Amino acid sequence: MTLAKKKKPSIGEVRKGTDIGFNSHNKYIYIACVDCGIEKWVDNHSINKTGYRCKECSNKFKRHEPIIIKCKNCGKEFEVPRWRKSSAKFCSNECYIASKTTAMSYHKTRVCETCGKDFLPTQWNQKYCSRKCFSQSVRVRGKKICPTCKKEFTQTRVSSKFCSRECSEPFKIKSPTKIKKDYIDKLWADCVKLLAGVKCEYCGKDTSLNSHHIFSRSNMSLRWDLENGICLCASHHVLGLFSAHKSPLEFAEWIKEKRGVEWYDRLRQKSKVLTKHTTQDKLDIISSFRGIIRNTKEIQNG
Repeated sequence: MTLAKKKKPSIGEVRKGTDIGFNSHNKYIYIACVDCGIEKWVDNHSINKTGYRCKECSNKFKRHEPIIIKCKNCGKEFEVPRWRKSSAKFCSNECYIASKTTAMSYHKTRVCETCGKDFLPTQWNQKYCSRKCFSQSVRVRGKKICPTCKKEFTQTRVSSKFCSRECSEPFKIKSPTKIKKDYIDKLWADCVKLLAGVKCEYCGKDTSLNSHHIFSRSNMSLRWDLENGICLCASHHVLGLFSAHKSPLEFAEWIKEKRGVEWYDRLRQKSKVLTKHTTQDKLDIISSFRGIIRNTKEIQNG
């Protein structure tokens, strides 16, 4: 018994993948490669308009066969590899630059902001025709008078307006209605220490000094009142067993004996008054504190 020979499929014949041994229900077509002529069953979806090419012929075709494209700027025809078909638009870098229409184009002249001459830029953000024009546009640092202390100083930056950080504190924020409270607190603390002779009013120690609010600093009517302050060392302020924060009742009795009951009652009456400081009030407090600090230092220095 002889086996019947399988009939060779004809070119263009279409069958299901499962009928010819593939694990797919897609339609397959029997076709020959347009370059080498090898016949093969190929998925119907992989055939394009130019016909079917096997893998080796397709790689050679993509690698070696150039195509001709027209330059979008000058209209000249030029050859590019097929893989650059979608990205190649210009025949040269000059045509690419000339095609730009934005204000940052290199082929368009710009006006120098210093001398007013026309020039061709070498950088996309260039504003000056030369280094000389750029140098003339930069402000030179000079000497200024500090608006706070009225002293003359040399600018460390082009934008420097004050001679020191302390002079600039009240003016850090442009709006005068937002003078920082921390700065006034610092001046108040310095005044309290100087009025106490720069020593602890309980033990006489002259190191690690703090300025303590007798009534809380959250009470705005007494926050910057010098009568509401006392100079204490760190031990009698916070750290020790007998301190203003750890034993407030004993401390209140001691301060009444030291400064008097009338003074304490007067201070307590002030604390019951609601106070809201205006911008002018804050500026007046700052100037008065500065005057106290200046006069006290002059007296101490003799």
